[in-house]
Amino acid sequence: MRLAALLPIGLSLLFASCGDEKPKTTAPDLAPPAPVDDLRVISQDDGRVTVAWSATGDNGQDGRAAQYDLRYSRNPDIAARWDSALVVSVGLVPQPSGGAESFSLPQSVGTGLMFIALRVADEALNWSTVSNVVTANPRPDRPPNKVTDLRLSGVTETTVALEWTAPGSDGSDGTATSYDLRFSLSEITEENWATATPATGVPRPRSGGTAEAFTVTGLERVQIFFFALRALDSAGSLSPLSNTVTATTLTARRLTTSARTVGALAPDWSPDGERIVFQADWDEAFHEQLYVIDADGGEAEKLTNVGLAWYPRWSPDGQRIAFVLSRDWEKGLYEIAVMDAVPFASPTVVASHGLDYALTTPTWSPDGTRIAYVANTRTGPVRTSDLYIVSAQGGAPERLAGGWSILGIDWSPDGSKIAYASNQGGNMDIWTVSVGGGTSEQLTSDVAQDATPVWSPDGTKIVYASYRGGNYDLWIMTAAGEERRQITRGVAQDGDESWSPDGRFVVYGSFANEIGDIWVVGVE
Repeated sequence: MRLAALLPIGLSLLFASCGDEKPKTTAPDLAPPAPVDDLRVISQDDGRVTVAWSATGDNGQDGRAAQYDLRYSRNPDIAARWDSALVVSVGLVPQPSGGAESFSLPQSVGTGLMFIALRVADEALNWSTVSNVVTANPRPDRPPNKVTDLRLSGVTETTVALEWTAPGSDGSDGTATSYDLRFSLSEITEENWATATPATGVPRPRSGGTAEAFTVTGLERVQIFFFALRALDSAGSLSPLSNTVTATTLTARRLTTSARTVGALAPDWSPDGERIVFQADWDEAFHEQLYVIDADGGEAEKLTNVGLAWYPRWSPDGQRIAFVLSRDWEKGLYEIAVMDAVPFASPTVVASHGLDYALTTPTWSPDGTRIAYVANTRTGPVRTSDLYIVSAQGGAPERLAGGWSILGIDWSPDGSKIAYASNQGGNMDIWTVSVGGGTSEQLTSDVAQDATPVWSPDGTKIVYASYRGGNYDLWIMTAAGEERRQITRGVAQDGDESWSPDGRFVVYGSFANEIGDIWVVGVE
């Protein structure tokens, strides 16, 4: 009975457990991505609109969406008229939720007022609602304005300083990306712009309307140069060609400015090329002392405080200076002295011929062991000069040549000869004589006076002062007296010159309007 009574229940359970099984199903994905709510325009200055936003997720803010639909319209009601808005975001793959997104609309969308929005979809093509709408109004890309005020602010022998006003990147607005400044030996035009030489090192532009300045360096001396520039914006647009300016590089630059007679004269370049020593009567008129100045100019430093100090010459090692010392100038005692090349060092007299001779123009032997100088007679019916050599430590001098007037001497770099100017041939010309003695060799024979010869550092050339142009100018010739060429011109009297150690420049004293000053001229 009990079994029979329970049987229907047991069978029903059995049949229920063994019946046909229904297939399992996954609930459909109906959750769309969250709409973008921070769409914004980050750039439209160059005529092209760029927007940015934060990525949302696959479901709301979770996960990673599958695609974007970015559109623009000229109608402000873009959300309501979404289907008629123009699609511009083909192929844009979303970042994970929260990632930074950006997109630049193609230039084909044009310019003018536009309204931009986007939607986000997941893999099931569940679309978010339309994002916030942003407005852009890009103008056509304008190149930087033409620079119209390019002008000179300074010229030296090898540099030209220029100034102008920054043009901006979009006309006069914004900041351009770069400058293209060029120079040429002929007028710069649109047709020959590509062949002009670009200046290097021009700084990046500053904002439109800002004053700009740049110095072009490494130019040839005594040359006419033309300068012009363009500005470039971030879209690659070039400004029109600026106005052109012209500059002529100088023959020489001035190192000192004296206020009275006699001023600064007799310079000599240090062996390391860093400094120039010279004489000047800046403290007391006609009472010259020695000074030193940087080769690039600046404040001069006084070296001596003696009776008189003239014609300074560096020793080959740059540690000492030989010069003409007059401790008793009222009696006319002029001697050759040597001092350490530091301010107010005590001088040591190495050559003296008493009151009957005025010693002048010392020059060192290349090894620094000897000094040559000129002794000018101060008595007798005929004033003559003699060339002597003495140990740099002092002692008995040796007469090498003389009996005529001598205007300047210099020891050759190889130590074998001394160049000097004398009238031994009847006119003041340039000669050389062997340090061991013998017959002198004449290098010049012009009717005008030639004086103060100085060997180039490599011994291949000689610079000298010549009166061939009606006043003393500097000339250069080969060591054999050939290929003469003039390197200074003007009304000033130039002389007492010295080469730079690299042979590219000559420093000299220039005397005009009864005032002397130190100048440097390029010789290459």
